[in-house]
Amino acid sequence: MEHSDLDFICPYGNEKLKRVQHELLELFKEIDALFKKNNIRYFLIYGTLLGAVRHQGFIPWDDDLDIAVFREDYDRAIGILRKSLSDKYIVHDKLTDPVYWCDFSKIRYRNSTAKNEIWLNDNKYKYKGICLDIYRCWETPCSKFRKKQNRSKEHAKFALMNLSASKNLGAKTKALFKCITPLFFYFYYYFLDTISKKEMKYICDPADFSVPLKKEHLLPLREGFFEGVPVLLPADAEAILADRYADFMKIPPKEQRLPHYSMVEFYDE
Repeated sequence: MEHSDLDFICPYGNEKLKRVQHELLELFKEIDALFKKNNIRYFLIYGTLLGAVRHQGFIPWDDDLDIAVFREDYDRAIGILRKSLSDKYIVHDKLTDPVYWCDFSKIRYRNSTAKNEIWLNDNKYKYKGICLDIYRCWETPCSKFRKKQNRSKEHAKFALMNLSASKNLGAKTKALFKCITPLFFYFYYYFLDTISKKEMKYICDPADFSVPLKKEHLLPLREGFFEGVPVLLPADAEAILADRYADFMKIPPKEQRLPHYSMVEFYDE
């Protein structure tokens, strides 16, 4: 599908969005080469996997890139990147930023800054440039309720973020009521998950939001393409996407075609 087939508006400009995607793709190529050289298994996940399957590359309005590395290889993978990546990139994690709170690492393009509209904590970090997320993936016992538990927690977190951002009493009251339902269902499904029969599945960061992956859907990894670049995909990427996004081949309405950032600036322009 050509990007020109879809109508969307990028708040910082469609031309700059193309630059963002170009820089992320160049970063990804460098990471891919290092991982293949050092036998690090990775695969595309989340919106990047959706883009690979539905658009054979970036979702036209997407401005980040997501991959996952198996947890047993993760520390070695990040160590390789810390040592061998080009100077224009930085591994952003708890070692390089004292206020960083994620359990996984981001790789930032140094000569850029961005304002994130989805993950607001990103705006408090020392480094704020466009990034590629490298999530961990590991096998763990999950019940049939884990997906609903994680979805409820995700909805509750966004509701709580809106509550904290509300400026007056009326807005805060309205936001508070919107927190009640997802919080109730989170604790309800948490209880059911605790007492229910488990089976081994794979979880990716952010663990609180992850939809558990069946082993037969994930492994063995298979080759695919992203913007013409050979990449690794889950064995049944379509099943994983359907479990997370339902009708994943359907293009969302225009008002939902939104990037993560409201502002991006490059210092080397």
